[in-house]
Amino acid sequence: MQTLNEAKKKAKECGVDGVMIGRGIFNNFWFFNPEVDPVTIPLATRLHVMVEHLQHFEEEFGGVKNFAMMRKHIKNYVSGFSGAKELRMQLMEAGNAGEIESIVDKWIVSSL
Repeated sequence: MQTLNEAKKKAKECGVDGVMIGRGIFNNFWFFNPEVDPVTIPLATRLHVMVEHLQHFEEEFGGVKNFAMMRKHIKNYVSGFSGAKELRMQLMEAGNAGEIESIVDKWIVSSL
């Protein structure tokens, strides 16, 4: 299911109280906002949301869980555009959200 409206429609058709979204959410971080078409999200916004996601991880789990586990999410944010592979390679070397933010900010400025 690509949208919240589609999920609601399927739930109604099947007579169930809810649906399982699973890993599909990782390809559409705006799934729960039916007002947003993820295709229209500017790339800079998508990258800043990634930085926010990583910052929240550090705030919540810093010192408890290894930041490296968040690298798997970077591909979901950084794909489908020219230069994505090169940017991803730089981001995979980063050790924390601050480094990722710096790389993203420099990349956005250089791609303007």
